[in-house]
Amino acid sequence: MAITLTELISRSKQRADMENGNFVSDDEWTHFINDEIADIYAQLVNVDDGELFGAVAPTLAQIGDNAYQLPSDFLRLVDVNIFTGNRWVPAYEADPQEYYQLLSDTYTGDYDTSFFLKLNIAQDRYELFIFPAKSVSNIGVRYIPSATVLSVGNDTLNWPSNWHHAVEAGAAAHALIKEESDPTGNLMARDRTVARALKDVRAQKVSQVKTLRQIGNRTARSRFRPPRTN
Repeated sequence: MAITLTELISRSKQRADMENGNFVSDDEWTHFINDEIADIYAQLVNVDDGELFGAVAPTLAQIGDNAYQLPSDFLRLVDVNIFTGNRWVPAYEADPQEYYQLLSDTYTGDYDTSFFLKLNIAQDRYELFIFPAKSVSNIGVRYIPSATVLSVGNDTLNWPSNWHHAVEAGAAAHALIKEESDPTGNLMARDRTVARALKDVRAQKVSQVKTLRQIGNRTARSRFRPPRTN
């Protein structure tokens, strides 16, 4: 269910019984709501290592011989796959300390492809290093995006219909704390809704939405394959 920032603010005000007051500004409500979204999202993506929330990265930009820039909303890597011939095969995580060895290694095929992540603090971005280097059209990356940040009234939060109630209750609790009123009821409502959401995610994990299969004696990988990019 998509719900706008305007709707979240209105519902949060109702929960705090602050519909007609201006003790808390809309900018503060927005801050409270984004804090709640980030906190709840962090709990949800940690339930199954975030695979349920995985997204396929758009075509990466190559920024060096073996370096590729990840999306600006990158939070966590799920997997890296390489298209070879007529199928996608998994790449395997390497130790960044072996950078020069990886550069000089002789590779016998795409099944030997390795990668590692690097946080480029100066550029404020995550970078993916792949060995040997590949054409960007042959690289498939699945990752966990960062939490939604709402800024203007028609920005939307796209969560299942009942999960946004936790955001509303949590934001209302923040406002009541500022007012030095009792936030207990809203905190309890928030925790109940988060618990149900976590249960939903665990249930989908048990139902094998995320199915793993073994590739030879290598680490298991997700059954998901990125689409071929031409």
